[in-house]
Amino acid sequence: MADELDYHVMKDPVHVQDARLTIRHCLQRDHLGLIFRFKGGDSRLTNMDDKVLEKLLG
Repeated sequence: MADELDYHVMKDPVHVQDARLTIRHCLQRDHLGLIFRFKGGDSRLTNMDDKVLEKLLG
């Protein structure tokens, strides 16, 4: 829920990373397997502490 201009979150804020992880979960993709090279090191699109938004799913 947001204000009348959809600028400020008023209720149940979520992090963008958690929303992305939830979308990948719905697409049945393994978020831990998505590894890419960045600046000479291995990086992931999501962190280990990100969580699927169960309340959003159902």
